[in-house]
This record gives sequence, structure tokens and C-alpha cells, in this order.
Amino acid sequence: MTTRILTIGELALAPGVPPRALRHFETAGLLHPRRSENGRRAYEAVDIGTLTHILLLKRPGYTLRDIASLLRGPLDAERLLGSGLIL
Repeated sequence: MTTRILTIGELALAPGVPPRALRHFETAGLLHPRRSENGRRAYEAVDIGTLTHILLLKRPGYTLRDIASLLRGPLDAERLLGSGLIL
């Protein structure tokens, strides 16, 4: 089974975020795309899940720093409630 690789445009399309937002999340250390042979960002299925978590956590007002902290482990209700970050 081959892994489907997405371009930055393809990954940005589904949730309707601009590609520059994905670049910003990468700069903040939240997304870690591979690079193709020509240097372009190459996203995998795991990146779709990570982007979903980022966007869901941004909705109630978590900062990118908060989100980075939360993404360092399993993201579940117990951890969110115990983080002291819950809004």
C-alpha cells in the first residue's frame, strides 16, 4: 500500500485554510512536512490529523504555543482538562 502524499494546496483545500497558514504552523513547530526531491512540502495522512487538531484547538482561543504543548502527547479530554489551559 502506498502512502498518499499531499501538496500544501491539497492539504489546505479541505479545511479551507490558506497555504500561508500551513507555512505559519510549520514555522511554529506544529506541522513537520517532508520535502520532495524538488524541495516542495509533502504532507502525509498524519498531517491531516495534526492540522485538524490545530484548527479545533484554535477555535476556543488556544495560542499556537498552547497547541504546541498539547500536541506533545496524546490529545484526550483528561489531558485537556488537566493542562490548566482549558478555556
